[in-house]
Amino acid sequence: MNSTEKNNLEKPTLIQTIGAVLVAAFMWGSGNVLSRSLLIEGVNEIFLVTLRVTLIGSILFLNYFLFIREKFQMRILKEATITGTFSVFSVSWFFIYALQYISSGLVTLLISSAPVFTALWLKILLKEEKISRVRYIAIIVGFIGILYLFITGETGLLNDGDILLGGTLAFFGVQCIALATVLNRKYAPKYKVATWLTYQYPLVIILSIAAYIIFDIEPQSLSTSQIIRIGALVISNLSAFTAFTWLIRRVSALQVASVDYLVPIVGVTAGVVFLNEAFNSNILIASIFMMGTILGVNGINIGHELGHKTKHKTKTFFAHIMLLTAIQNHFIPYHNGGHHRDVATPDDLSSAKEGDIFYFFALRSQTVSYTHLTLPTTPYV
Repeated sequence: MNSTEKNNLEKPTLIQTIGAVLVAAFMWGSGNVLSRSLLIEGVNEIFLVTLRVTLIGSILFLNYFLFIREKFQMRILKEATITGTFSVFSVSWFFIYALQYISSGLVTLLISSAPVFTALWLKILLKEEKISRVRYIAIIVGFIGILYLFITGETGLLNDGDILLGGTLAFFGVQCIALATVLNRKYAPKYKVATWLTYQYPLVIILSIAAYIIFDIEPQSLSTSQIIRIGALVISNLSAFTAFTWLIRRVSALQVASVDYLVPIVGVTAGVVFLNEAFNSNILIASIFMMGTILGVNGINIGHELGHKTKHKTKTFFAHIMLLTAIQNHFIPYHNGGHHRDVATPDDLSSAKEGDIFYFFALRSQTVSYTHLTLPTTPYV
């Protein structure tokens, strides 16, 4: 049996899309919290990564040999190995060491910048993305937020940790996420989800076991609570990768990158509630700058265009996620149902009148348009 599939997959339904996005976001966000809870209790990071990837790989291999039974193909192995090196191996090691020095909430907050770098890598590798001057400015704004964390020394660990080391490791991990998103989009649509995931793990497991042996790590005895959390970590990672891969085979890389907007909500909240991590003014200020990057690079621009696709529920859903970053969700019903019909007339709330002061116009167009959300959503163009 050949694992290569024709690239004519059906577009996901709205329910399927919401489910895949929520599973990926929740599982990835909770995964960092589970990992840090184990590190706090003294579980060795190399032991933890090696055990996790070996268990996940074993589950995938067992499923592959029992139920899929496809003929080995070197092409899949090459493409999946390249992708897995970034999406599984590099991300795992960068983040597990970052969690030694900064909070799980701060790691997931930095993950929210992944869509920015996804756009950059799309331009570099696939030539699919144009980056305007505004987007470059937005990227600079985001770097200001990251720089602010480094300047203030904020780690999210209540006067503990090292932002220089932890933040740098997390930053490289984010680059690997962005690269993996692009590579998954390029290669994954050609193969079945289970096949694609399985072929990513052989080299990852080999490299992890090699690190385990080279650094002479001793096996650790685990408590019942730790065993349960490692089991939950394996399930969360496997579920997140499966949902992510299933979705990226069907929609664009930048749409799937909207998952990264939701990961910090889970990670920061769980870190504060379960691990007593900090959420203070420094993290809030950095978040505002980093959110500015998301708005300029991905949120408003792509959310605006997807918002025009009112006949496609899935695209409208992604538009709502992206526009939520700017609290602009009213755009979809009003812009399509009102502005497109009444543009440049006295009835259009989004058209400035002659002599309007910009700030008054901006305030009026934002606030008053909320009262017109019942307008029809069918575009008048």
